[in-house]
Amino acid sequence: MTVPGWAIPLIFGFLLAVFLAVHRPAGAPRAARVLLAGPSAVFLTGAVSCFGYLSDGWDDVGVTGAGTAAGVHLAVVVLVMVGAADVVARTPSGVPPPFLSDEERRLLSRRPRRWRRARLLAEASALLLIGVGMPAEARWSFLGGLAWVAGGALAVWIALSALAGLRLRRIAGAAAAAPAGSTAIAELMAEREAVEAAGLDDLAAVDRKIEVLRRLSAAAPGSLEVQVPVLYDLSTAVTVRYGFTGERTDLDEAIDLGRQALAICPAGHFNRYLRRSTLASNLAARAHLGPDDQDIEDAVRIAEESVAETEGGAPVAAGWASSDLSDVLLERYRLGRHRADLDSAVEVARAALRKHPPGPERRVTVQRSLFNCLRQRYADFGDPADLDYSAATVRASLDAATREGADPTDHLTSFALVLGEQAAARFDRAFADEAVDLLTRALNDAGESPANRALLLAALGGVRTSRFELFGDLSDLDRAIDHGREVRTLCAAASLPVETHNLATRLSTRYDVLLQIPDLAEAIELESGVIAGTPEGADPDASVLSSQGVNLRLRFELTGAASDIDAAVGFGQAAVAAAQPGDHGISLFLSVLGDSLIKRFEAAGDPADLDEAVRVCREATTTPRPSADDPTRARAFDHLATALQTRFDLHGRLADLRDSLVVQRRAVALSPEDSPAWGMHQFNLGLGLEREWKRTGDPATAREAVSAWRRAVAQEEGPAQARIRSAVAWARVSGRLADWAAATDAFEAAIDLLPLVGWRGLEAASAENALSHWRLLASHAASAAVQCGQPERAVALLERGRGVLWSQVLETRSELDGLRAVDPLLAEELSVARRALDRDPESPGGHDAARSVRRMAAARDWDRLVARVRRIPGFGAFPGPPAPPDLTGLADEGPIVFLNASPIRCDAIVLTTAGPRVVPLPSLSIETLVERANEYVAALFAFETGNRGLADVVRVERTIARTLAWLWDDVAQPVLTALDWPEPSAAETPPRLWWCPTGFFTLLPVHAAGHHRTAGRSVLDRAVSSSISTLRTLADARAAAPPAGRPAPRVLLVALPQTPGRPALPGVHAERATLTGLVPPDALTVLEGPAATLAATTARIPEHTWLHFSCHGAFDLASPSRSGLVLHDGTLTTGALGATSATPGEFVFLSACRTATASSAVPDEAIHLTAALQHAGFRHVVGTLWSVYDGVGSGITEDVYARLRNTSGLAAERAAYALHEAVRRARDQDPLRPGRWAPFIHVGP
Repeated sequence: MTVPGWAIPLIFGFLLAVFLAVHRPAGAPRAARVLLAGPSAVFLTGAVSCFGYLSDGWDDVGVTGAGTAAGVHLAVVVLVMVGAADVVARTPSGVPPPFLSDEERRLLSRRPRRWRRARLLAEASALLLIGVGMPAEARWSFLGGLAWVAGGALAVWIALSALAGLRLRRIAGAAAAAPAGSTAIAELMAEREAVEAAGLDDLAAVDRKIEVLRRLSAAAPGSLEVQVPVLYDLSTAVTVRYGFTGERTDLDEAIDLGRQALAICPAGHFNRYLRRSTLASNLAARAHLGPDDQDIEDAVRIAEESVAETEGGAPVAAGWASSDLSDVLLERYRLGRHRADLDSAVEVARAALRKHPPGPERRVTVQRSLFNCLRQRYADFGDPADLDYSAATVRASLDAATREGADPTDHLTSFALVLGEQAAARFDRAFADEAVDLLTRALNDAGESPANRALLLAALGGVRTSRFELFGDLSDLDRAIDHGREVRTLCAAASLPVETHNLATRLSTRYDVLLQIPDLAEAIELESGVIAGTPEGADPDASVLSSQGVNLRLRFELTGAASDIDAAVGFGQAAVAAAQPGDHGISLFLSVLGDSLIKRFEAAGDPADLDEAVRVCREATTTPRPSADDPTRARAFDHLATALQTRFDLHGRLADLRDSLVVQRRAVALSPEDSPAWGMHQFNLGLGLEREWKRTGDPATAREAVSAWRRAVAQEEGPAQARIRSAVAWARVSGRLADWAAATDAFEAAIDLLPLVGWRGLEAASAENALSHWRLLASHAASAAVQCGQPERAVALLERGRGVLWSQVLETRSELDGLRAVDPLLAEELSVARRALDRDPESPGGHDAARSVRRMAAARDWDRLVARVRRIPGFGAFPGPPAPPDLTGLADEGPIVFLNASPIRCDAIVLTTAGPRVVPLPSLSIETLVERANEYVAALFAFETGNRGLADVVRVERTIARTLAWLWDDVAQPVLTALDWPEPSAAETPPRLWWCPTGFFTLLPVHAAGHHRTAGRSVLDRAVSSSISTLRTLADARAAAPPAGRPAPRVLLVALPQTPGRPALPGVHAERATLTGLVPPDALTVLEGPAATLAATTARIPEHTWLHFSCHGAFDLASPSRSGLVLHDGTLTTGALGATSATPGEFVFLSACRTATASSAVPDEAIHLTAALQHAGFRHVVGTLWSVYDGVGSGITEDVYARLRNTSGLAAERAAYALHEAVRRARDQDPLRPGRWAPFIHVGP
């Protein structure tokens, strides 16, 4: 029977009235008035805790099934209410409850036999602790429990009568009659209870309790009544502090205190086993720290003594002691890996449940021990029966805890973990989903307890990570990382080496999938902290060492630093050495070491590394595992196959290649097809088959390789980077088979995956790094399409495969008006997510990791909201991709020329009103293009970083001139010849031409190609050139043309003739004079010198339709989004400008260095200032490809603005012509120095 909460006060009142009416003790009316007028804090506390407390008492004295539930409730209600009323009515203010009186002691001691078993409990708990400051309701509930045990309901009433009468007669003089010093001790006990009641959720609370206990122990040094419980309590508190600090000194002190507490605890003491329990547990913990092997032996001996001592006693004691023995046997197994210890641990726990069935709340302790042992035995030896039994065991514990109203947190986390293991064992997502759902619901109901919340979050992070590893949903990994961070926030990070390691591993995994650079940096930092925090004299955990080896190998792949790969090998070797005998994780450690050795061979070329890699990877495949379908088996075979293939490439030994194919097929067979790893194993199988095909020439082998790669591409659970690798391999072999249609399909499949690789949630540098691996993918795809006679498809692939990052920016800016009409709330949510994504990812403030977390959260929100929008009828394609532009319509104002080069072929694809036309470039090869581009870029870099003396000027000018001449001969002239464009007469205006360079062409000044000493042999003589990054940017710029009758432009001039830490720019003054002479004062805003700050500039940009920057430019080769304009207090980056939501702008002149320079790492992404401003809404932008001579720059600026002026003011429509004429004039004045006039380009319609 369960008493509803609302009925408790009514029952209390009724029973108290009956009791007082029968016994009529002195003071009864006052007690009744106090109670019925309003329950006190003591009364309310008793109402909440009485049922659980009496249930504990039942278990402690070994009574089961004694009386009905109604009788239990009745007894507890009466006991608690009498005790509460007694204390409230009679205790003077500020006087603590005294010790029990002599009469009360005698009353208890006279009870024969049935009381004796409970007497020890009474002496230690009731007489010594409860009587000295414990809450009154607990004291009375306990005494009531003893009365019930002794004689049932009747004894309760008898005991109550006697005790209440004695109590009321003696209470008035209690303080005076207390033994000497007991009041001070009582006050300390009350303080101890208050500290503990406040909770031990943080280190400060634990330290307060320890300090109170030390004072309490010192106050009564000779009193066993005090020392027996207090030393044990102090040992427990110091153990808790060790959990927070991880300091070995705390553990040592806890063990010393535990030994003292056990030594003074009388034989036969009711909870002597608890002293042994804590001591044995601490000794086992210290055994893991080393180096004393005696600790674990002492722990087992103490636990065995506890079992022997409690045999035949109270079931709770016997069960608890057996649980302790099972736990320490498990720990001894983990240290020595002797299976006999593990089997004994299982049998001890099972026997405890059979022989000593304690009450529900205690039974779960034994069940937990059995659960832990069964999980360990399954993990190490793979018997499915152990896994199923452990699941049944922990489910029973959870059900019991739920029935009894106990805290289910521990049982929930255990059950969730075993569900995760069942999901992995059966590759059944339903188990993993149930685990996540269970823990999520528990977390929602967990309240504010940091300890419980941390425990649940840690478990939820673990099962989400497992679900990601099994089924590949990246959101699971993201959430697991979030959970790990919160656990470290809730608890002292230094005390959580396991959770810190888990977080680091998840971050490293996410880096491997997304190439998010801050993830890797944070993972390395976290693992370094765990390793540095290893207690003195102990070895770091092998899994931590191995993980750090993985991290450093990944960083080596990113940076190429030889020290990183050497350190990665070192950590891998240390992990293998640190692994415990029989540790099944050693297979993974060996595989990780083998991978690092392969990478070091590839970098340094030492065959010894490769031979060692083969050896350790082979050993990894032969290491015993708990089950045949252990996922680490497939990984080990995959790594061995890679090592063998690499050695085949070195020595050409056929045996290595054949072995690798056998091993790789085994890896594929061992992986479930829905596992993310399956696609990677298929990819590697394809590589092995490709090698075999090259050796034999058998087309069937090539087709088998292609089939493997196609399967990998189609696997949606696989990481995007791995799927693209498979698609590119598929295209490569298809091309070698002359199946260009299949190659084009493969390249297109790879291009479709690029938005996942450069996911909008990545911070800029990481997205650029991820895309840099595929920097010529669009060019390859276009060449394949041209090769099979599909130029329209080639243009479409170039459009989709380039400008991926800018496309995502434009998608987030999609108009929401249509959506607002249908679902205004959803439209507003999208607006909020868009604003979060539009924040500059490179803005100062905040750690990179924190900034990355915020951005990924915003991107997840955006993706989630977009998915909701697409479920609305009519919004299935929201927000893109955009419909392909009308190719022929875009060429109405002049041809658009795509310049494309790849190992397949080199072409110009000329888009005219008649459609796309392929112009082969037979004199060009990709190798020549790369060589020339490198020479040109190196010469510019040497000049810009050198002294800029006369010799430097001559060298760079010669290189630029040679580059321009070569571009004319091999690129521009064939295009203009195909267009049949002769040199116009002096009176004619050359026709418009838009260049759309791809790949390494983006680094080169194609617009200025020519032999400039000879008239008519240059692009400047034949065409008015503009540049575009994609057709979409051109279409958008044309669509944004201002209407007729628009207002006069508002111009923002940002001028920095002097910039802190930079050379002076005297030409800025001339440019300022030009602008102030052309623009009316009321239409011109000038930010000059110290006024040209980041905040002022970004605030003013949206207010103006024309911008002019006259300042230094900064170019970041490693992260082009961090390139920018150097203002007075910092750099206005490309990322910041690209995120600017401006009103539709007309014209920008960037009189600064390298504002249109593409990055060689991601040339097709057009990450430079010129593109950023166009994407921010400005139709025409003039930028520069390299550093500009100060005086020359101001001269061209003046000339451009003079040509932009008409009778009504400034007109941006003539921007391309104005720049063309200004540059051509400068060229005609100094044709031998192209470095002075060739860097200027126009971008726009």
